[in-house]
Amino acid sequence: MKIRIPWIPKVGGLAVSLLIRSWMRTLDYRVALYDETVDPAMPGFQGPAIFLFWHEYIPFPFYLRGHCNIAMLLSRHYDAEFIAEASRYMGFQTIRG
Repeated sequence: MKIRIPWIPKVGGLAVSLLIRSWMRTLDYRVALYDETVDPAMPGFQGPAIFLFWHEYIPFPFYLRGHCNIAMLLSRHYDAEFIAEASRYMGFQTIRG
């Protein structure tokens, strides 16, 4: 029997979002914008669209594209609950499935 405490993912998600924000502020990176119509942060975005990326690239959209009317598709597993909570703190909607 697994014991699940409901507030643990919420606190963990907050910690993850704060960690990503703090870490990304220390990085020196450049963004190459070739077409404004495919970037949801730009006014010329022509959606809807589906964006795919590997797990190791999650911090970049978390930091750069929050609050842009983007939804993340996440599994229903308990460990995905941490990412779901972190993504809500970063300004994303989540779809569980």
